[in-house]
Amino acid sequence: MGKSTVPHPESLFARRRAAITVVSIGLLEGVTGPVNDQAAVVTKTERAGVFRFDSSDLSAEVGADSEQGQFVAPTTDPTGASGAWRRVDSPTPEHFGYDGTSGTSAALAAFVAAGGRSLHGDIEYSGLLSLPENGDYSGLTINGMRIGRAGTMRHYHAERPEGFDWDALGHRFWLDENGLLQSSIDPATYDVAGSSGTATEYFVALGGDLGAGNAGTDPANPLGAMYQALSKVEANGDANAVIWITPGYYDNAEVWGTNEVLTSNVSIKPWNGETSAPYYDATDRPVIITTGDSTLVWVDTGNGSYSAARSAACAVVDAAIINRHGDWSYYQLADDLAACDATPGTWFQDGSTLYVHTLDGRAPDAEIKVYTNKNSGRAGDGNYSAYIDRVWFYGGQRAFSSNVPAGSTEQTLFFKDCRFFYGAENGLGLRGITYTITYRCQAAYNRDDGLNYHSESGGTTRPPYVIEYKNRAYNNGQTWSPLLQACQGTTTHDGSRIVRAGVVSFENDRQQFADVGGSQSWLFHCQARADTKPYETARFAGFSVSEGDMWLDHCDTEGNDYALVATGSSNMKVRNCDLPPRLYVAQNMQGW
Repeated sequence: MGKSTVPHPESLFARRRAAITVVSIGLLEGVTGPVNDQAAVVTKTERAGVFRFDSSDLSAEVGADSEQGQFVAPTTDPTGASGAWRRVDSPTPEHFGYDGTSGTSAALAAFVAAGGRSLHGDIEYSGLLSLPENGDYSGLTINGMRIGRAGTMRHYHAERPEGFDWDALGHRFWLDENGLLQSSIDPATYDVAGSSGTATEYFVALGGDLGAGNAGTDPANPLGAMYQALSKVEANGDANAVIWITPGYYDNAEVWGTNEVLTSNVSIKPWNGETSAPYYDATDRPVIITTGDSTLVWVDTGNGSYSAARSAACAVVDAAIINRHGDWSYYQLADDLAACDATPGTWFQDGSTLYVHTLDGRAPDAEIKVYTNKNSGRAGDGNYSAYIDRVWFYGGQRAFSSNVPAGSTEQTLFFKDCRFFYGAENGLGLRGITYTITYRCQAAYNRDDGLNYHSESGGTTRPPYVIEYKNRAYNNGQTWSPLLQACQGTTTHDGSRIVRAGVVSFENDRQQFADVGGSQSWLFHCQARADTKPYETARFAGFSVSEGDMWLDHCDTEGNDYALVATGSSNMKVRNCDLPPRLYVAQNMQGW
């Protein structure tokens, strides 16, 4: 940052008393008997400048300028009530004591409060830059990043940033004349039924035939479980298949199965139950695939909780009591049985016995859902595309997962209006999948991350390419997670490339958006809101990047400990965003 040029006092003032020259602010304080309009020059490099003594009551100004950047009261009256030296030249951060090291937020805050609006140049923000809340930061730029944006932009087309090296499958994103997000993504182009021309159709319904002899291709005689249809697609070698499944709640015996994985071109879509086309269910009713166990027999312990023989539980929810997000109430894992007995809305696992204390004290009924950590939805190796429409995955080790090994195969997964809830680890946890699009999906109440993308297991040769569009990720990262303070709403790893548009991530354990390990991420019109666990030693951020590159365009954050975090050798570029001025390692951030 440029330093102030110190004019010779005789060129500026012809005052009632001769101008003086001092080395430091401290010596300026000690000048005796200053008179009104007397000039002084401070020559110390960082805080050099021209001052003029003002004998009016400046106690308010002196009190507000604790760093003495603009007002310096004499030691004879340090309150400023009898006057103070007032800086004549324009303020710089150095005038307020900034010296280029970390931990100088107070000096920078004082500079901004004094009207400074441009922080750039040689300032190194290697620590936390945190300016006071509720300040006037209109027009403030930090390394070229404008901190505030007034309102929502309209007729605005997002442009792929220079340096972001993936074309997002050719898709475009923009804000229309009403400021609403639009895209060129057409889900129908990813539907195997529509794009392939021909496909074998299978039918699954609640209460359908669970027998092995049913071919599953007659809508008048449907199968009873998803795993039956998946196994038939694989056994029959269908080049393209559509699995039609009626909306409803599918429990453990009727669901995906522990061994079935996607390896072929297949669409999974809600079926209206008709025996002739069109088969698509046009309501908003979901297909809910769960690892739930509805066979439990509950016994009153007499201590507030109820017990049942059940091991490997990963989540307990109460469908009879809706929470503030409109979801089933999510019970918390208690530290021990005594805590469960004493605390409504908790559960505890003791070996093969499960204990539940309901929110309203009732005995567990059919509305108490217990999910286990067995395998749920899964995608496997192979060259294929899969399209999954309005299927909600509840429970499981991960609500939906993949573990594709290193190799030359290529997969595309398209999830439309899906949910990934109540995972024992992550909600959507994908390893090794080439292309993933999540379209208006939700991930919540998972122990660890909501949406998590990796290269293949144990390697980095298959970095994923991801588009997230109009998703919501919230309430991920639970207090019992071994990764507590390291759980995110959505996160990429291992050199991933990801485009997020219109994604809202909020109330997650750590960062709302976090990309690491050489990943590149481009975020447009995304929101990061309010962490719920403000641990003092952690860096909770709206947007975070570590050892990678992140571009933010028209993104907002509020309520997080830090707005932005860019650690290691990261680069974060920001434009048209509305951000609180709380930045960690801002030296890695700039406008674009």
